[in-house]
Amino acid sequence: MEKKVENKLINEFLKERFPAAEINDRGGISVYSSVEKEYYTLKNGVGIKNSSGKLFLKLSGKDVLDFIHRISTNNINSLNVNEKIETLFTNDKGRIIDKATMMRFDYNFMLVGSPDENARLYRWIDRYIISEDINIGHEDDNFLFEVCGPQAESYLTLICGKFIDALDNKRIVNVNIEGLIFKIIKNEFPNGLTNYWLFGEASVGVKLIEYLLNHVSVFEVQMVGEKAHDIFRIENGIPVFPNELNDNYNPNELNLMHLVDFNKGCFIGQEVIMRLDSYDKVQRELVGVIFESEPVNGEFDVTNSGEIIGEITSTAYSHKLKKNIGLALIRKKYAISGEKYLAKNDKERIGIKITGLPFSK
Repeated sequence: MEKKVENKLINEFLKERFPAAEINDRGGISVYSSVEKEYYTLKNGVGIKNSSGKLFLKLSGKDVLDFIHRISTNNINSLNVNEKIETLFTNDKGRIIDKATMMRFDYNFMLVGSPDENARLYRWIDRYIISEDINIGHEDDNFLFEVCGPQAESYLTLICGKFIDALDNKRIVNVNIEGLIFKIIKNEFPNGLTNYWLFGEASVGVKLIEYLLNHVSVFEVQMVGEKAHDIFRIENGIPVFPNELNDNYNPNELNLMHLVDFNKGCFIGQEVIMRLDSYDKVQRELVGVIFESEPVNGEFDVTNSGEIIGEITSTAYSHKLKKNIGLALIRKKYAISGEKYLAKNDKERIGIKITGLPFSK
């Protein structure tokens, strides 16, 4: 089964609302106004990103909870109705298939994974369903807006009122604003960042985004495209599919061990991940890199005296640092903040410096 990478209904509305927007090759919006303005909003105000292109999988049946608990890394069995939890799916070598959010509702479950037109997560889960009472299918008619920035909570309090007070890092809250019915969750990350997901049926999403943009009050509110958001997530060391979340890397290397519960019982890849964790056998580490000059191509090996010691997985220009930056997976003994190496490919050779995550101010 194939999943459309972007929700057509939401995208058409946004393209009409922002006629000068820059469209990417998947039909989504890379830039609404300018990268600089959108980045400024993420750092100082309220940024709203259309993430309706994520993979939505609806699951039902009496064996769903136990099944997802058995094949993923986190303790899913503890999930109550109207709660959510993040988990990882890994292969038998302990490497990443995807990172997803599992939600439990009254009569079914929703799994929200990375945008992927090949629906790898769907195929991965489906291959393990043998005799279990589980129905799984795509839910294409959804919207998902990510709201982030230092003013996000105050702004959503203006919009949603008392509903915001009921949120924590697990609870799913049903919201009704002037007949617009949707759900909201709060995501808290280990690096201190917080964002909010607003999601529901696509027809509601069109009306909701118009409502949000028309009720900004004193807040700096703006739609942010993928380019500005990518800078923000690289600066904060957040791995995404397919750059970092792929089967080249494991949770230990990507700083995702907070999503692995070794006390829950067996899961696919557990033995390898536990061995790497227990015996300090992790080969690589996710770090930040700062380029000495502007790269033309984002695909680089990292070398030290001619020896390949890692690879750069994401690049962007940081408006905060006024430099080109990136994320890289570097062999641990070389992943030392301040060390300088060479990034190279067939056409370019650029000096880089290693830095910790998130990037220093």
